[in-house]
Amino acid sequence: MPSRKPRLNLTIEPETKAALDRLAEASGIAATSWANQLLNDAVPVMDAMAEAFSVVKSSPKKSAGIMHDLLRGAMAKGAQASLELTEERSKLRKRGTGVKKKGGA
Repeated sequence: MPSRKPRLNLTIEPETKAALDRLAEASGIAATSWANQLLNDAVPVMDAMAEAFSVVKSSPKKSAGIMHDLLRGAMAKGAQASLELTEERSKLRKRGTGVKKKGGA
């Protein structure tokens, strides 16, 4: 049965396609599923950007503050994701799964 979800055709850079293909090959999950998930995860950022652009249009004086808040939020999410990955890597190392530190140590 065909999906009732909206469809969107995208043209992407070759590097983006290659990265999705590598991710799909390594994970066993389709590149389209990864692209969909990555876009879904970016919805809060897209919503914040849309709001920021609306504010810029209506009140340029407020734009710097909105952009600052957006950037601060994105940086915080990135830091949280990095922490979670570091913790997961540490758990894998403790289990003896062969995960090594960068540089082969």
